[in-house]
Amino acid sequence: MSENNNQNNDIDVDINIQKYRTIAVKFIENNRNKLISIYLQHSKTDGDGILVINLFEVESKSNIDVSFVNNEILDIDIIEKINERKTQNNNDNIIYFLLITPFEEKIIEIDIRTLSV
Repeated sequence: MSENNNQNNDIDVDINIQKYRTIAVKFIENNRNKLISIYLQHSKTDGDGILVINLFEVESKSNIDVSFVNNEILDIDIIEKINERKTQNNNDNIIYFLLITPFEEKIIEIDIRTLSV
C-alpha cells in the first residue's frame, strides 16, 4: 500500500512540475519583449545576472514575479551552473532565467533571437 502511495505522489509531483513549466513557457512567450528589455537594461547597468521568474505563489495570488538578480547575490551553485552553460554555448544571445516553483528551482536558457518579434 505504501509503495502505491509513493508512486501516486511521484506522479502528482511530476504533473505539478510540468504544469508550472507550462505556465512559465506561456508567460515568457506572452511577455518576451518586456523580458528582453528588463534583462538587457539591467545587465548593462547592473552587470551579469539572471531573470528570476517566481511562480511560487501564482495560484494563491494569480501573480508572477519577475526580477533581475545580479550574480553577486546568487548562490554559488547557481552561478557555477550558469557559467558552465555559458562555456558550452559561447553565445551572447542567451538569457538565463531561474524558475522558482513550489516543486523545483530550474535554470532555463533562451536565445533572445527566438524571443524577438
